[in-house]
Amino acid sequence: MDNRVRSTLVEGMRDLQNLLVHLQTALNEVGLPVLRAGGGLTFSGFSIQVEKKAPVDWIGYHLDRPNAVVFEIRDRALPSDCPFSDVRQIQTGRYERLFALNEADFFERSEREQMDLLREFIEETVRYLRGLPSEEEDLG
Repeated sequence: MDNRVRSTLVEGMRDLQNLLVHLQTALNEVGLPVLRAGGGLTFSGFSIQVEKKAPVDWIGYHLDRPNAVVFEIRDRALPSDCPFSDVRQIQTGRYERLFALNEADFFERSEREQMDLLREFIEETVRYLRGLPSEEEDLG
């Protein structure tokens, strides 16, 4: 395996930065304030809340999964009839919904069209999460 750094690094970093700006713009358009932006060695993204007292979720990009934007749903129990086929449980109370970047001709679309697709993905997820009963309702 060849682990040299190649000249594609520069364009790749610009594309990653553009993707993160697109995500932040889409979050702003949906009306979701970013609680925290940042990342680590293999990921970068944004901590958000779909409502004031809701758990803190995360949306962003993992370098080890380069074909998708990840919406990480935290501290909830999703019902078995969740309408999204692209949601998987990663541990108790944590789920991932993926936006596949290699589908819907994402890379061939204009900047605005890319942001619109990301915004629709976020809006659809947020609308579903806001419609779930709160833990207090579940207990009552």
